[in-house]
Amino acid sequence: MHFSQQWQSSKLLMSARIVAGQTANLGSSPLHFHKVTIMALPNLRLAENAPGPYYVTSECIDCDICRETAAGIFRRHDDLGFSVVIRQPATDTEHQLAKEALEGCPVEAIGREADSPSS
Repeated sequence: MHFSQQWQSSKLLMSARIVAGQTANLGSSPLHFHKVTIMALPNLRLAENAPGPYYVTSECIDCDICRETAAGIFRRHDDLGFSVVIRQPATDTEHQLAKEALEGCPVEAIGREADSPSS
């Protein structure tokens, strides 16, 4: 891949992960945004996650923060070497803990699907 094509691909990936942002530096060229919000990419969702809105992606670094925050929701998958959602939160307290785990993930490897509209 030619460098300019690779740079464009990098900008597209960064754009896909930035929802209205600040300054993000890619190499020596800064890109300017208003506010950076990086989110877990749904296409990297691991199949080992329990079905439902919360999920862990393959970007997990096995830091243990989610398991410490919401032990009943997240567990280490020994074969993969990092965390997965073992069951979806059921109570308000569990939803809050899962949200705290999502917000505390240092590599943004935890995601949550948008709520489906009620019928």
